[in-house]
Amino acid sequence: MSPKVRRYIEVYSNETDELLYSYKITIPDHLVIEIVSPDEDDEFAFFSYILTQEKVLSLGGKHIIDEYHNNDVGYYVACYQS
Repeated sequence: MSPKVRRYIEVYSNETDELLYSYKITIPDHLVIEIVSPDEDDEFAFFSYILTQEKVLSLGGKHIIDEYHNNDVGYYVACYQS
């Protein structure tokens, strides 16, 4: 059984490393893990992972891509235990 966690899509500026936006992912954990494709030794996707625009879209973040597509940003998934 996986631990209780909250996952977020986080948008960081590539120029300043500042967190610009954080969005709670609301789709089920097993789908998030499938989309993120974590390392073998991180089966529950606890670490931070870089996301492509396609993965952001798959995680329900179309509005994030629409907002930041012309900016120099990086997309990440972050996991916090509840």
